[in-house]
Amino acid sequence: MRPRTRWIALSDAPGLGDLGPREVDVGIASMAWPAFTPVSQVNHPPQRRVQPVGPYGFKTSHWAIRELLSQQAQGRIPPERWELTRSSQGKPEVAGPEPGYQVSIAYAGDICAVAVTKHRPVGIDVEALAYRVDDDMPTHLLSHHETRLVRHDPGMFMTIWTLKEALAKENGEGLMGDATAIDTATYALAPAGIMKDRPDGGAVFHDGFRLGDSDYALALTLGPRRG
Repeated sequence: MRPRTRWIALSDAPGLGDLGPREVDVGIASMAWPAFTPVSQVNHPPQRRVQPVGPYGFKTSHWAIRELLSQQAQGRIPPERWELTRSSQGKPEVAGPEPGYQVSIAYAGDICAVAVTKHRPVGIDVEALAYRVDDDMPTHLLSHHETRLVRHDPGMFMTIWTLKEALAKENGEGLMGDATAIDTATYALAPAGIMKDRPDGGAVFHDGFRLGDSDYALALTLGPRRG
């Protein structure tokens, strides 16, 4: 049975509405259970029932991807016709019916963030923000410059981490390789909420936002256009 994708308006997440038209469609969908109650409408956290990411959560996020693909194709192809598969590294890929589309998915609690582009790689990551900085952050995966930034301001860790995850997804390998080689320090220092152009023709974006009672960090990266 097709799950009913419940989108959370980007206008409900201040800053994310400024992503702008960069040949990318971005969506945040609720996976709260039951009835996909939007996170922004949950007023009583103790009563929230969250569906963990699992078979049902993945089905929801994949339908969200299909709906964005249909939007990218200007409605020419309905959501149910899009076929998704995964690379050997686990990256979601579009198998058809039309070539050239790139997708990325990220999960955080009861929401998922999805991004779709055509003819350029894309990576997205979203993370729930803790109320305090954890002492066991994986700082050993940071570059020298990133480590210096976090030592000066531990609160920058999640900005750096989401950017690193998004860039790793963009290149199709995730963080299975040398994570320290992905240096995001320059991008992390850029103003939040603004798409920053990269020297290689790509672009990066990062921002924080609040939905309901939860705070999140989000990063989006676009590779150089192909074709």
